[in-house]
Amino acid sequence: MKILILINRFTLGGAQHQALLLASYLHRQKNYEVAVWALEGGGGMEDQLRQEGIPYRDVQFDFTLFFRSRWGKLRSLVPFIRAARKEKFEIFLPFTHYPNLVAGLTWRFSGVKTCYWNDRGQMPNIPVTGIEQLASRMVKNYITNSEAGRGYLSERLGIPAGDIHVILNGFVPRPHDPESDLRNRLGINSAKNLAVMAANFYPLKDHITLIHAWARVKQKFPHSVLLLAGYAPDENILNKVKAQVLDLGLAESVRFLGSYRNIPALLEQADLGVLSTHGEGTSNTLLEYMYARLPVAATDLPEVREVLHPLNRGYLHPPHDESRLADTIIRFFTDPSLSSEVGDHNKDFVIEKYNPERMYQAYHDLFQGRK
Repeated sequence: MKILILINRFTLGGAQHQALLLASYLHRQKNYEVAVWALEGGGGMEDQLRQEGIPYRDVQFDFTLFFRSRWGKLRSLVPFIRAARKEKFEIFLPFTHYPNLVAGLTWRFSGVKTCYWNDRGQMPNIPVTGIEQLASRMVKNYITNSEAGRGYLSERLGIPAGDIHVILNGFVPRPHDPESDLRNRLGINSAKNLAVMAANFYPLKDHITLIHAWARVKQKFPHSVLLLAGYAPDENILNKVKAQVLDLGLAESVRFLGSYRNIPALLEQADLGVLSTHGEGTSNTLLEYMYARLPVAATDLPEVREVLHPLNRGYLHPPHDESRLADTIIRFFTDPSLSSEVGDHNKDFVIEKYNPERMYQAYHDLFQGRK
């Protein structure tokens, strides 16, 4: 069985990480042949695919042409259809919004037997378009990674909830080398409390709310440090966050690390994980925080509640609420025993609930027609 996993770009975000886990599993199985294609190039995922011997391709999809007109959409899709037909894929498995659109619109013309609509989280700022409705109607098989996601997908596209398969993310700790000199290298030896937000710089992640909250935290804990690790696909967004840091006088306590490769080592040094997003699926960042035994200060969203241990759910804040976010961070910094208790429960919870073998088996059963 030949499967195409289609992602937006080769940057290692949460959805791409799940795609890589699944691709690696399928590549090891005798009855599957898998390839990973990205609509746009760039990022560090190609190295890992190359090391594992998984075929990959940068499609170089022309989004400018796609959004120009109906004729532009057709012209942009034709090269993809030709390339896919040549490979003789049997299954299209896209991850996230734009891959869903492209796969949904092209699979019937690409000689593919089955295509899945694989939703990975809410998009509150992106209205439903005619092309999304068309693409989703052309697909008959739907996947999401949470019960909250099932409800969202059903409401957004009018798909009966019973027709949507829920396959929870699998979590595999990333191999890493401990960085004993990390604090020294980052110049944060004097930090008494260390918080980390590992998230790419998209508007949805709402770094600005966190920066305003951090200004309040600094008043209570002047020696605390916030580390921001993430890729910036749009430099304008990153520059706005940096400007806010300067305006609030936080330059010494907020560090921008870029696409930091060794996130587990970073979390080993941290006291708290933060996620100030106002739209999320099943976040791999949350899973990594939890595995590192960290308490989490995050936005109160259905998908976030579903991921976290019940004890941690009592320490969430409404979207854009900098005051409540600051209160949560201060509470965890003030009470180490509470932080330790919540962190321990989080780790046990992620190991039990997000078992990767369970995810692999669920996809295998789906591909074999057992679901």
